[in-house]
Amino acid sequence: MSQPRPRQPGERAFTLALLALSLFLLYQAYTISGFSAVSSPGVFPMVAAGVMVLSLAAVLVRERGRPDPAGFVRQVTPPVLLGSIVLIVGLMVTLEPAGFVAAAGGFLFATILFLQRGRPVRAALVAAVAVVAIYVVFRIGFQVVLPEAGWM
Repeated sequence: MSQPRPRQPGERAFTLALLALSLFLLYQAYTISGFSAVSSPGVFPMVAAGVMVLSLAAVLVRERGRPDPAGFVRQVTPPVLLGSIVLIVGLMVTLEPAGFVAAAGGFLFATILFLQRGRPVRAALVAAVAVVAIYVVFRIGFQVVLPEAGWM
């Protein structure tokens, strides 16, 4: 007899998230017209969402005894992902006060430097060329108003 398949990282959390979404969709389907008649507009969406809820509940019941794999956080959120998230949040925070050119240039420089693990001259060159190209295409070509520095 074959061994049961090991649980994958994030499998239980993903199933729970899908179950929560399915319950929300079931509620939304019910708000369309309630369950006043079999031919009412909300019946098909309610049946579809109900099948999703029952299927996901069956998966959770079937998989309840299997342990989660070791190293879940390391496999689901590797350092590169966490570093990228920090850099994106930094871009969001600095975009309005520093303006597009400075914020995007700093973001691209830091991101390239982080992903290449060094090479600051190359990172600065690539970031500068990219920001100039974006500025020319969007500001001059398409005439899109890009955020300017709020402290100037």
